[in-house]
Amino acid sequence: MAPIPPKSDRTPKVSVVMALYNRAHEIIPALESVIAQDYDDYEVIVVDDGSTDGSDKLVRRYKQHVRLVRQKNGGVGAARNTGIREARGQYLAYCDSDDVQLPFRLRAQAEALDRHPEAAMVFSDFKTYIDDQVTAESHLRERWLGPTVRTFEAEITEAFARKATCRELGLSVPEEYAERRVFSGEVAPLVALMHVAWGCVQMSRIEQVRAVGGHWEGVRAYEDWCLTAALSKRAPLVFMDLPTCLYRVHPEQLTGRARLNNECYRDVIHHIWRSDPDFYAAHKDLVDLVTGTAYAQMGEVEAADGRWAEAEFNFQEALRHWPRLKRAYVNLALAAARNRVPGVEGGWLGRRLPPFLQPKNEARG
Repeated sequence: MAPIPPKSDRTPKVSVVMALYNRAHEIIPALESVIAQDYDDYEVIVVDDGSTDGSDKLVRRYKQHVRLVRQKNGGVGAARNTGIREARGQYLAYCDSDDVQLPFRLRAQAEALDRHPEAAMVFSDFKTYIDDQVTAESHLRERWLGPTVRTFEAEITEAFARKATCRELGLSVPEEYAERRVFSGEVAPLVALMHVAWGCVQMSRIEQVRAVGGHWEGVRAYEDWCLTAALSKRAPLVFMDLPTCLYRVHPEQLTGRARLNNECYRDVIHHIWRSDPDFYAAHKDLVDLVTGTAYAQMGEVEAADGRWAEAEFNFQEALRHWPRLKRAYVNLALAAARNRVPGVEGGWLGRRLPPFLQPKNEARG
């Protein structure tokens, strides 16, 4: 099977949007995994977000399958918004330019939305891999993002009102996943607490995405969380508890982007959760908890960079929003000492919070 050709008059059911920026060394396997889906009712739109490494030339080799759109660099949210404007399908799926999609992904997710006409989005779990070796069978269980100490299963089971197996719903998944559960329900509080719906495994109803204005372009990370949040406040979501892609992990994702990720995490909380008076009134403690966590993380980033005044400010903000956040108290004292008495050595300062003070599952950028 193959996607609908770009010049075809046939209207696709699914529009697949791939945001591309300088992935010449990885774009081919990602693109071929999309083209090799066991499904044929979809189009592929690659939005080249100002690449300078010849990525667009590699995409042009697939012009019989792929529509290429080029634009100045604006970030992944801006690239995806361009794809949304170009899309002709009923459903919208994202496929990242460095990941590998499992061949049943598009068919199974489209079927899940068909079975749940009330839902705005379906998302799934995914595997992680480094150097073409799978390192985690379930990323959401290995490294979910959110200030919770409960298990992933506990949060999911409590949040979603309904569940059924893939077999019961008649979804086209490999037999090994036939008994995996599919959850559905109104889960905005869960989305506020945990970043569970990653862009690489999202499929949404495009009219719902357009109704919320697509992606907020004010951030260059967590734009997928921002979209999920907006959709979750409008309609139910569906979670397929099985992997549908291989997510490539790069060393810079864990180290070089710490400041950007934490700044964006904090900004999305203000933009989507704290700015909504109705949601905030109904879930004040939850929103204050995630806000306090965001400032505590930002304080740790500032301390690691030796910016002691900024670290002290962020720890104070963390405690103002959530006074029960234990991780902030020792950090605040150490940052204040280092800020006000420059000769004082702070021990962990400039590195990280001691492990015994790190709640196991607090959100990480």
